Amino acid sequence: MSTVKRQIKSHPVSKKGREEESPNLKPLVVKKDTIISSKKPVKALSHPNKKELERNKIEDDIWDSLALAESLRNNVNINDEDEDEKEDDCKHEHTIDSDGSIICVDCGEKIKEDNYVCEEAEWRYYGSNDNVEASDPSRCQYRKVIDKGITKDLTVLGFSHEVAEKANELYLIVTGGDIKRSNYRKGIMFACVFHAFIELGQEKTTNYLTKIIKISKRNISKGFTYYGLQMPKDRREKYVYITAEHYIPIILKELRVTEDHIQNVLDLYRRLKGKSYLLNTSNPQSIASGFVYYYLKKIKSDLISPTQFGSMEIVNLSEITITRISNEIEDIINNDDILY
Repeated sequence: MSTVKRQIKSHPVSKKGREEESPNLKPLVVKKDTIISSKKPVKALSHPNKKELERNKIEDDIWDSLALAESLRNNVNINDEDEDEKEDDCKHEHTIDSDGSIICVDCGEKIKEDNYVCEEAEWRYYGSNDNVEASDPSRCQYRKVIDKGITKDLTVLGFSHEVAEKANELYLIVTGGDIKRSNYRKGIMFACVFHAFIELGQEKTTNYLTKIIKISKRNISKGFTYYGLQMPKDRREKYVYITAEHYIPIILKELRVTEDHIQNVLDLYRRLKGKSYLLNTSNPQSIASGFVYYYLKKIKSDLISPTQFGSMEIVNLSEITITRISNEIEDIINNDDILY
């Protein structure tokens, strides 16, 4: 035994010999070497920092949002297509009338006028909810006729029907049917009312009319000027120029004097008329008041003062105006040969 063992040790098998004796070992060794040699070197793992984690999370959220929006868009398109198909299929057989609009009960679509012909009457009643504030829009409105006259204005102010009709007749003549507004219209209306009273034989003073119509003297003057310029020639025969001779009887009748005193004041006025620049240019009502006051003062000096006389409703003048005209009358009588 010892001899055999020594022979084995003394004759070792070479590498080449081993390969020839056990060929099955070659693939295993080669495979093992190949596997080991094919492995790549593994890098050391590095832990990501906080910023990278946040960036990755934001990117994931963005992609999730885009995916959700795309999904919703697809669902909406599908629903719209389904609704369009349903609407196209609706024949609008059941409809109602809502505030003049025809609506389909089945699909809720508002039917256009060119697709629907209404054979019913255009007017309708709102029912129990009808009131003044909710008027019927389908009802035809009557066109308003513009009233260019002054009859309604004068009736509201309390003038009689006779005076209102006569003044309206004069107003339409001088305006020619044109529309006048504001104070200019009121001034023309005042002049027409004034001349209407004269033509009816019921002369009134401007102060009397001013308290009713409420107008300034400036607008009264404009109204009389317009009336005189626009009155046609064929009508001017009835046109009466107002003088103090018209106001004297009115003032004296208000004072309840007799007819004899009225005639005496009128005679005095006719005798002095045109003999003074002041009397020719002053307001007729002021002149008439001055003559009446002068006559009353001559009858009895302490009968009435200029202030009391001027404060009378029919006169309505200042003490200075009455005194100045009264003194002018006295100067003319004392100096009959003086002309101004």
